[in-house]
Amino acid sequence: MTNAKKSKKSKKYQLALVALVVLSTASITSTASITNSATITADVYGISGPWSSASNPSFNWGTSILPPTIIDSSSGLAIKSGDELTINYTSGCVAGGWPGCYDANGWPGFGDLAGNSGPAYFINPSQGPVYFMALLGAFTDSNDVIVGNPFKIGNGPFNSTIPNGASKLSMGFNDGGGGFSDNGGVIAVSITETSSVVPLPASVWLFLSGIGALFARFRMQVA
Repeated sequence: MTNAKKSKKSKKYQLALVALVVLSTASITSTASITNSATITADVYGISGPWSSASNPSFNWGTSILPPTIIDSSSGLAIKSGDELTINYTSGCVAGGWPGCYDANGWPGFGDLAGNSGPAYFINPSQGPVYFMALLGAFTDSNDVIVGNPFKIGNGPFNSTIPNGASKLSMGFNDGGGGFSDNGGVIAVSITETSSVVPLPASVWLFLSGIGALFARFRMQVA
């Protein structure tokens, strides 16, 4: 085969390769992500604090009768960083030694406690009002150490992206020190974790196999 013919065939396969790349790229960029979600229901008891003070000396609010309600991979959710978490109050009520039984928003009798007292001391006032016996939470690592900052959940919907390093959700109520001794009741919340997965499109495999076939044929033609 003459050099001119070899050059002509080489250009032909180069053009074919460029066309394959363009078509595959268009298919890849147009591929939509697949959304996966899972939902569980969890109970949070009125005698549970929102996070462990022992594991978090910088967020030490005191102690409770029961430890926090912990949601992790053993609870039916992945609690994977980057996923979206949505929490909603669904039923039940809790009491805190004052008249009445309250939902996850708590009892407003003491006013907004955000940044003032109890676990609410560590909640950013921008999330207020944070009432007495409001449902609070925090993301933690595997050792129950808080990742980021605690937050108000309330009746919801509460929405947040799970931060890097977090593998648990910790929940409990806004009461101070040893005040949990006169608490009671239980509430239920629904928790939904949503993740988006971009599948590897068929065009990628077409692209890879096409490159291999073109390269092999090119070698045969120019040999």
